[in-house]
Amino acid sequence: MNKKIASKIVVASILLIALIFGGLYLFKKIKGTSQKYENSQYNFELTMPATWKGFKVEETDTKLSENESIKNLYFKVPVRDDRDDYEGGISYEDGFIIMVTPISAISKCQEPDCFMGGEIGRSDKYYYGYLSGYAAGYFFNDEHRERLKETQGIIDSFKIEKQ
Repeated sequence: MNKKIASKIVVASILLIALIFGGLYLFKKIKGTSQKYENSQYNFELTMPATWKGFKVEETDTKLSENESIKNLYFKVPVRDDRDDYEGGISYEDGFIIMVTPISAISKCQEPDCFMGGEIGRSDKYYYGYLSGYAAGYFFNDEHRERLKETQGIIDSFKIEKQ
């Protein structure tokens, strides 16, 4: 009887150790593959999944007045492009937009310029809004659709940095 109990304890211990080390390995692998995007100009950061490696950010302006504008930061994700005439095999497709509006300009905003997707934060200087590419319903290909499914997690990682 003692041998049965002892062997069960040994087996349970081995399984427990395997689960602990496996979980730690998986945690490090997941955590280690994400990348942080920091924008010191507008004082915010995001955590991007590894599948967004090589993403680009393009900035445009939406003028509100002569001196004030909304900064639109287009986060573009690289996806496979199998068109024969496309050089390099990668296309950068829209993932999501972060709209940065000076707090002083909020009263000048018109729908949908400032408030398209929703507010993700405010600082003493800026109002931050976003619009997910997934909401637009345009998908370049299946890979693009999968990357767009990840945008809510990226938006949820949004943090305003201390100024």
